[in-house]
Amino acid sequence: KLREELIAKMGAETFQTSYDYLSKARANGTDQKIVKKELEALLGREGYKQFGFDVDQLVFASSRHP
Repeated sequence: KLREELIAKMGAETFQTSYDYLSKARANGTDQKIVKKELEALLGREGYKQFGFDVDQLVFASSRHP
């Protein structure tokens, strides 16, 4: 459900790009400061504030339940 809501709000391409980036960053243990900077570049500062946490939650959930 959250995934569908985010796709509707962000657009499918933007969602997928940010989701893919976060998945790789989390798998590689990328520093949070770098992750934030990259996501702000992808989503804009407001987009990051609005959607960053929720996308990260999806990445976390999918990594625990593949």
